[in-house]
Amino acid sequence: ESRKQWAFRFHVYSYKRGAVGIVPPYHSGKYVSSEYTILKAKSKEEAVFYVNLLRTKEILADILSSTTGMNRGRIKWEIIKEIFVPKCVAADPKLNKLTKEMVSYWKATEKYISNKKKHTQELVDLYGIDGEESNERWLGFKPPE
Repeated sequence: ESRKQWAFRFHVYSYKRGAVGIVPPYHSGKYVSSEYTILKAKSKEEAVFYVNLLRTKEILADILSSTTGMNRGRIKWEIIKEIFVPKCVAADPKLNKLTKEMVSYWKATEKYISNKKKHTQELVDLYGIDGEESNERWLGFKPPE
């Protein structure tokens, strides 16, 4: 399923280990596994608020205590929707600051990724190190998937 930026998601198996996050702009429109539950935020601030809240031990304990089984298996929407969480107050200056910092972080990450790709390609071109022979050797020695 395609994702829109600022939606937030959690992994149905790995949520208990903190697998909850916000879709950054550079991943907008990409597809994500059906093993994620996607929630839409009304604002950027709301997405930041709920992702941080869902990572707290209190909310995690509420969710895990609602599941069954020794390993606490899948975290289903039917469980999540019944958990009480405080309502987001988007006018909170600390939340607004945190959201702006996240936007800055994402811009820096996107710039880093772009520059890293350019630099790698420059090295490949300069040293001629990514030809057909390299690809065949890599395919021959890489571990099976």
